[in-house]
Amino acid sequence: MENWDKIKESILFEYRGDWKQIMIENYSLHQHNELVSFIDQTYGIKLAEIPGQADSFQIDKIRFYIYQNKNWQFDFNPKQISNTVDYNKVIGFMARLSLKFHERIFLAHEAINDYPLIIISEGIHSLNYDFWSKYKEL
Repeated sequence: MENWDKIKESILFEYRGDWKQIMIENYSLHQHNELVSFIDQTYGIKLAEIPGQADSFQIDKIRFYIYQNKNWQFDFNPKQISNTVDYNKVIGFMARLSLKFHERIFLAHEAINDYPLIIISEGIHSLNYDFWSKYKEL
């Protein structure tokens, strides 16, 4: 991975009870699978991999919260993909995905960063991550 050492150096940890936060700035989704391997090898925590169709997506910030039961969440800035994001549509769409895949997907709003916050349970590897192409169909 290009600049992988810098990315590893940029990982920040904060403990909030049982939550461990990992934040990475200027992170693109095509780097995610390598990050999964890094976290697994370094901390023994397994995250879901994102299929290849997400490779072209770029985000400004990604944040993982890893819970002791292995639930995790990420948040992202969708403005590079769409300048007008209707968060109600996002919530409704994710709720439909949750029903379709029988996965528990919880959403909250993080007012500090004004990003949609998506908390996804284990088994998310069964979920299609081609998120924004589906979002545009709403």
